[in-house]
Amino acid sequence: MGLWEGTFSSPDFDSFSTYASIIDCTWVIEIPFSSHIMLVFETFALQDPIIDEDNDYTCEDYVMITEHLDSESSSEIFYKCGTVNRRAYAIISYGNKMEVKFKSDASVNALGFKASYKGLCFRISQDVVGGSVIIPTDKLPQKNSIICRWQFALHQEYLFMVKMLEKNVAFPMKPFCGSSPLK
Repeated sequence: MGLWEGTFSSPDFDSFSTYASIIDCTWVIEIPFSSHIMLVFETFALQDPIIDEDNDYTCEDYVMITEHLDSESSSEIFYKCGTVNRRAYAIISYGNKMEVKFKSDASVNALGFKASYKGLCFRISQDVVGGSVIIPTDKLPQKNSIICRWQFALHQEYLFMVKMLEKNVAFPMKPFCGSSPLK
């Protein structure tokens, strides 16, 4: 899924039936480089974990999310079974690519899950002097729908300057900051 935002769910998801047995599905979400992914589970109801005598639990049906920070490294950022009793459950990635895996066994089945994702363009940098901010407009279905926010915090003795290298914006630029649509 290479779009800036989208939705997906466990197979045959609806609010009245359960998912099938022995499912192994994987969704790969990849958005433009230097962006992040916010994934929100709107519904999450899988088989409850099995708890043994040592109070350790095992998930027979689960969702696992792996984040790919580059072509060589990945890390598991989410592993869950059971039910999330919140209206929405959000996960934000550090990178621009994540893999969502849903697996079920042959026993108890439940409602499943429904998720949506959206690209975020922000960068977390601390104690950096100099640099650039890039709006990741490649691979976007509608280039005018992107929302980017940056926050810059400076020590009092530093000067902050913004220089636009390209002007590919859909609104007129004003000559001074007070009237600028760039806030």
